[in-house]
Amino acid sequence: MLCNSYKWFFSILFFIFGYNFFTPNTFAQSVEHFAKNIRVGAHSNKTRFVLDVSANIEFRIFTLPDPYRVVIDLPEISWRLPGNVVTRNLKKPNSLIRNFRYGYFREGRSRIVLDTEKPVKIKSAFIILIF
Repeated sequence: MLCNSYKWFFSILFFIFGYNFFTPNTFAQSVEHFAKNIRVGAHSNKTRFVLDVSANIEFRIFTLPDPYRVVIDLPEISWRLPGNVVTRNLKKPNSLIRNFRYGYFREGRSRIVLDTEKPVKIKSAFIILIF
């Protein structure tokens, strides 16, 4: 059954594995878009991070060592997330994500930082259309 809403939402999916790896992507200029939800899925061999956004946006993702982090740079967006989005997503067994934060980074840029338990490899990062 199709949703009656005509809004299109995109999700950015990040599959995180237990090895350090750098994956750059292109970056775009900012437009007025917003994040609707964040979801974390923990599996025995991977952790999935999903960001629901209001439009197809470009992003850049990379890892940092000591402490281990995954950084996701986005065009400047509004954050319309549920109030419990961080605590709800940190209660996942087998998750490599210890904590995460998000917000305005600098003019024209927003950022998400995932604190990880160990070095990670980003297997894939992509946007999918959600009706």
